[in-house]
Amino acid sequence: MSGKASRNKGANYERRVANYLTDNNIAARRRVDQYAQGGDDLVLDLNWLSVECKDVAATSVGAWVDQAIASAGQRIPVVIHHRRGNGDVAKDFATIPVSALVQLIHIIETKAA
Repeated sequence: MSGKASRNKGANYERRVANYLTDNNIAARRRVDQYAQGGDDLVLDLNWLSVECKDVAATSVGAWVDQAIASAGQRIPVVIHHRRGNGDVAKDFATIPVSALVQLIHIIETKAA
């Protein structure tokens, strides 16, 4: 797949993920300048979460998570990646490092207390 076609495929998936999150009351939009400046794929109203979206045939979870960590800073990095043969974003995968899972559990526990 050419560079432009690959970028378009990625942009379309980012839009689908942003729409899914927004439809579920999590305000999200695509960061249109990410290819030039780097950083998160989506802009969320959640200041503690950083999202990378991946729609590629070759799975490279380690590299994706490393990229998410580099973009996240102090936020929790998450990679949302497309599940092959599936057209429903709700059934795609979200991957986070275990250290981020611990952070997330602490946030939930603090809010529940």
